[in-house]
Amino acid sequence: MTTNRDNEMNKRYGNLFDGILDRPQVEYKTQKEIEKETRSRYGHLLDGVRSEDTLYDDMMGIENSCRRMRQEREEANKQAGIRMKERIEREKREEKRRNDEKNAFVESIIERSEAEKRARREAEEKRRLEAERKQNAINSLRRVRDTTEKTSEKISQARLMLERDEQHRKELEQQNEWYRKQQRR
Repeated sequence: MTTNRDNEMNKRYGNLFDGILDRPQVEYKTQKEIEKETRSRYGHLLDGVRSEDTLYDDMMGIENSCRRMRQEREEANKQAGIRMKERIEREKREEKRRNDEKNAFVESIIERSEAEKRARREAEEKRRLEAERKQNAINSLRRVRDTTEKTSEKISQARLMLERDEQHRKELEQQNEWYRKQQRR
């Protein structure tokens, strides 16, 4: 009822009260009237509508939630990045260890192969040296034999020469004897 009376008073004497009434009260009354009028016209549509403050609070809540979720996501991403780096480092270390083991195995096989080759070369060198020593001994014995044969041959030639010389000397002596005899005569 007071509202009707206020409305009626406002219609009749509204322009007179403008300067007298304090401004916030007037604005409050006009604001209330505007709300009543909009409720009477659009009431069923405004039932689910919230005030600007609650909308602002909800928007700020959503913003805070988004910020918090963003921070949580960033933190989760940082943690995931750290875990990924650790996993990558662990995998690199594991790969390096496996490669080192493979390289060590290959190097041991290569060293074993090189040692076998070296042992074969040394054995071949020993066989060659032994064969060379035996060949030198055989050659030395052949030279001794050849020298003996040559010496025997030379000795036999020398004997033949000595025999010829002896025979020649005897012949010369005989000739000399004959000459002497001839000269004596």
